[in-house]
Order: sequence, then C-alpha cells, then structure tokens
Amino acid sequence: MAVRGWRPAVAALAAGRPGGGGPGGASAPGAGPGPEPGAPGGAATAALYVHWPYCRKHCSYCSFNKYVVPAVDEAAVRACLVREARTLLRLGQVQSVTSVFFGGGTPSLASPQTIAAVLEAAAEAAHLPAGAEVTLEANPSSASPARLAGFRAAGVNRLSVGVQSLDDAELRLLGREHTADEARAAVEAARGLFPGRTSIDLLFGLPGQSREAWAQCLEAALGLCDDHLALYQLTLERGTALEARVRRGALPAPPQDLLADMYHTARAVLAAAGFRQYEVSNFARKGALSTHNLSYWRAEQYIGVGPGAHGRFVPWGEGSCQREARVQTPDPDTWMKEVQSHGHGTRRRAALSPLEQLEELLALGLRTDEGVTQQRWGRFSPQLPLRAVFGVPGEAMALQQQGWLLLDGRCSAAGRARPAPGDEAQGLLEDEARRLRGDKARRLRGDKAQKLVEDEAQRLLEDKARRLRGDKARRLRGDKAQKLVEDEAQRLLEDKARRLTEDKAQRLGDKAWSQLRDKAQRLWGHEARRFMEDEAQRLGDKAQRLGGDKTRRLLEAEAPGGPGPVPARGRPPAAPLRARAALPAGRGPAAPGAGGAVAVAARSGAAPRDAGAGPRAAGARLGRGAGPQGAALRDPPGYGPGPRGPLGAGWALRGESGVGGVLRPLPPPIHRWGQSASGPFPSAAPSPLPFLPGEARVCVSV
Repeated sequence: MAVRGWRPAVAALAAGRPGGGGPGGASAPGAGPGPEPGAPGGAATAALYVHWPYCRKHCSYCSFNKYVVPAVDEAAVRACLVREARTLLRLGQVQSVTSVFFGGGTPSLASPQTIAAVLEAAAEAAHLPAGAEVTLEANPSSASPARLAGFRAAGVNRLSVGVQSLDDAELRLLGREHTADEARAAVEAARGLFPGRTSIDLLFGLPGQSREAWAQCLEAALGLCDDHLALYQLTLERGTALEARVRRGALPAPPQDLLADMYHTARAVLAAAGFRQYEVSNFARKGALSTHNLSYWRAEQYIGVGPGAHGRFVPWGEGSCQREARVQTPDPDTWMKEVQSHGHGTRRRAALSPLEQLEELLALGLRTDEGVTQQRWGRFSPQLPLRAVFGVPGEAMALQQQGWLLLDGRCSAAGRARPAPGDEAQGLLEDEARRLRGDKARRLRGDKAQKLVEDEAQRLLEDKARRLRGDKARRLRGDKAQKLVEDEAQRLLEDKARRLTEDKAQRLGDKAWSQLRDKAQRLWGHEARRFMEDEAQRLGDKAQRLGGDKTRRLLEAEAPGGPGPVPARGRPPAAPLRARAALPAGRGPAAPGAGGAVAVAARSGAAPRDAGAGPRAAGARLGRGAGPQGAALRDPPGYGPGPRGPLGAGWALRGESGVGGVLRPLPPPIHRWGQSASGPFPSAAPSPLPFLPGEARVCVSV
C-alpha cells in the first residue's frame, strides 16, 4: 500500500536535497538506488524466474501468458532459455542465484532435459548453491511418478501442484483437464519424491461456490497436503471465458462478503492445523516457507527469463546503477528471434525512481507477517529512517492509532542509526527526551481523544434516542394508517361482494323467469292445439251428419218415382251419403286469410239421368274430379282453392241446377293469440292469426 503521510519526507530523498540524500549510500548521495546486495564491491544476488509458455488447453479463468500450439520445438525453446538466462545473469552481474522457479504455462510439459539445461546455465553464469530452492509448477495431468522422478534428477527439489479444487464440478467450471482423483494421485506421488517440499494451490471464490463447499475443500486439502498451501481468491480477469460468462449473467458473481468469509474461514482452519500465514496467500508449517516467493515480498532482485517474464534488477553490466522493471517479449516465436539476435528478448524496460521503489517495498512488504524491517528499508533509503517517515504526526500515524499500521519496537530499534562513540550519552539523552515528549504528547492526545470519544458517545446516544422516538411515532402513525387502509379495503371488498351477489341473483332470476315463460308458452300452445283438434273433429262429425241427411233428401226428391220410404236413422238404403272433414296432412300455420273447409262426397246407387231431361236431369256435379255417379268435384266460382298451405285449400259443392248444397270457406277469425308479460292471452285484434297445426274450420250452407 502507498501511504500519503510519508510522501513529503520522501520528496527530499527523491530530489537529493540535504537531509534526504539518494539511496545510493553516503558515498554517492542522490545517485539513484542504493547498491543491491552484490553490487560491485559486494556479492550481488538475485532469484531466477523461468517462464514456460505452453499449455495443452486454455483454462477458463487464466489470463497468464500461455499458448496452445499443435507442436513445440522444444530444442529451440531450450536453447533460447539457456542463452537468455546467461545473458541476463551476466548483465545483472549476479554472483549467486538464491532460488529458481519454473512457472508458466505448464512447465511440467517441458522435458527434464530442458529443466536441467537451464539450471546448468544458471550455475555457469552465477553460483547456484547446492541447497538453493528449485521449484517447478506441475499440473496433475502431466505429473506422473516417472516424470516427477525425472524432474528431481534434473535438479528440482520443490514441487508446486496446481490442484485448484478437489471437486470435479468446480474443476470443469475452471476448465481444468484433470479430475479430483488425478489431483490426489499427483500430490501423493509428489510427496513421495519431495517430502516436506510439496505445495498445492487452491482457488476460492468461484461463481456459485458456497462457504460450506469451500470448507469441505479445505478439510480435504488438509488431509492431502504436505507443509505448504497457497490459497488464491479467484480474480475474474477481462478476456477470460469465465469472466465473460459472469458478465453476461450466465454465472453469478460471488458477493464480496462471502469472499471475505471464505478467506477468514481458511485462515482459522489452517491456523488450527498449525499453519503460519507468512504472506496474504501463503501458509506453511514446520518452517516450509517458499524462499523464492519471499524474494518477491522482500523486494529483492529477481531476473525473468522466457516469453512474457517480468524482472526487477540493476543492469550493472550496461553501466547503470538504478533498478529497472523489465518485461520480456510475450509471443514465443518473436521472443526466440530476439534472443537469437540479441541474446535476450526484453521488450520493455523502465528505470524505477526512488519513490517508486519505496512504494513497491511497502506494497509487497505489507503482504507478509514480518512487514518492512528497517534493514530492508535502509537498502532503499539509508538517509531517511523508517521511524522518521512513520513516527511523525500525519496520515501514517493516524493509521497506526487506528490499528491499520504497526510500528513496533523491533522496527524502531532496527531503525535507529548508531551514534558515534563520543556522542553516545548525548544520543541516549536525546532519545530519552524524545521519548518523554512523545509520552506527554500521547497523553495529551489521549485525554483529548477521550473527551472527543465521550462527546461523540453522548451525541450518538442523543441521536439514537431521537431516532427511537421518531421511529415510535412513525410506527404509531403507520399502525393507524394501516388500520384505515385495512378497513377501507374490507369495505371495498364487502361492497364488491354485495354487488356481485346482487348481479348474480338478478341474472339467475331473469334466467329463471325466461325459462318459466318459455315453458308456459309451450304448454299453452300444446293445450290450444289439442283443443282445436278436438273441436274440429266434433264439428266435422256434426257437419257430416247434417250434410248426409240433407243430401239424401235432395237425391230422393230427384229420383224417378218420387221419394221413397225413409229408412231408419234418415238414410236411403241404396245411396248412402258420407261427408268427411278434409284435414291437412302437414302441421304449421296456414297463410293469413285462408280458411279451412270440409269436402263432401255424394254417392248414390241410382243411374244418372239423361242430360237433356230438364233442369234436374243433369244431376249434381262436384268439382275436382268425377264421382261414381257422374258427379264431379271442382272449384266453384269464387270458392276455389286458396293458397296451398298446411291446411290445404277450401272446397265448395254446388248443383248444376243451383239446387245442390254449397260448402264455402269460413271467414277469417276475428281473434288471435297475443303475448303479455304474464304469458299467452286472447287478443281481440281483427287481424288474422295463422292456424295452429291440425286446426280446421267448417261451414256448411245449403
């Protein structure tokens, strides 16, 4: 972290003003960074990082400099790694390599011969102690026991296994090509070959991962690991497949509070298992700290070799005495061409100012549990002690008082410059005076702070009381408003229910009334029809009897010899007359104005008389066809058939001499059936009503 409170003090250092001086030491004030351990006149040391850029597949979360290619020209890559390692070690005038780390990519895909060749080149260009830490990263999918044995024979003495998770579903989400069982087998094989020096990497904070799942993963890892664990919170890097899925909403982003809980859970679990958290992400027990990682956190020199590797060192071989930040060319093919042409493939280099170096020192050192010591601080700022920067009033001191920054006795003791022999007593007195003044200032500040705290507490209590009173008043108003709302809602519901009930009852009543009315109409129609049919039958029978008697008398009067004896019941024995009512075959009303009729057929046993024998000799002729005695039934003038309706046409009977009987249709009815609200009723309107089916009207005139 960068602390703004110490920037004014460091400004003098950066400018090389009196009282500041450059980090180059007393002999070269303001000349740049101080001599690295091992600069000319000492023994320069550096760690060595070697990057193998190739992988078999792209993991969904990884944004490192890696490449998936069909085939790798390993001999060419090996040669370039060896040449660049020699070049940069000599450029930094490194006399001793403190540690070597093979990272990637997947360096376990390289052959043991490549690893051995790089280590030999480092030993030739600088001293590589026999006990120096040499770590190789390995994926479980390329960490067979035979391959691991080859790496150990090549000079590797520490293994970092990229387990990442012990859950198959999480491994698939991360795009890893191994399974949980393969990871367990790889770690067990590594522990057998590198006992006490096997580390495993785990990731937490995966999309959709729960606190319980992470706790189970930790428990499983504790039963599997050796003495070192590296726990990394997953960072969703832009450009990765996993980040794109989270950004689209296909996967949930883990909440920050959950991530914090996972981290604290891991710290508690590992502390209970005897692990020391010596860095934010690294835990070790039994002294199995990673020397190479500590070289980063302590801001020591390290040289990066391989495509995309980073480094921090002073290129003394080029005449420079200032630390540089270097980045090698990322693309492997371009990098190899540059190495073959210039001996190294450095793409970017930037000299770090004293302020930038101190910022890096603080940012990296505060990641560790040992913090930043005065000894390490003095390498970059020999003229400005650590106590002078963080022990004066300012933002740094405020952070100390708040518990965010610790400046303990060890750091202050190491930060004191040793006085000259003759001034030792004076120095002690000055130190004691400063201590007393500091104690008094702290007491005064403490009293003032206590007063401020008490005032603030009183204010907070008053604010809380006001809030409570306000909350109570709001609750009471809210309860009253809620009661009014509920009452109004109840009233509205009851009104609506009542309206719905009334509407439904009205609809049901109307429907029932309509059904009853229709039923009454149907019943009335059936009764009227039956009554008319019975009446027609009765009238027809009566007309038949009357017509038969009169016709018989007429025929007897016309017959030769005069009237004969009248048989019983008024019927002639030779020629009985029959009359019948002609009823329609169909049903339904007749056309308006059409009358019903009864046709009378006369039958006589006497032979017809001569047509010229007088007025009565012609006999009776009936219209509509010839009868058995020469009579014919036809339409008389003015009494012909009416419109053909369901009741048939009207008929008339007349004699040729004008003496015969005539049947005429009845006049139209003078009543019709109407409709009222209470059902059918007789109406006296003069307009005709169509006949009901089966209705007949009879009129007989002589």
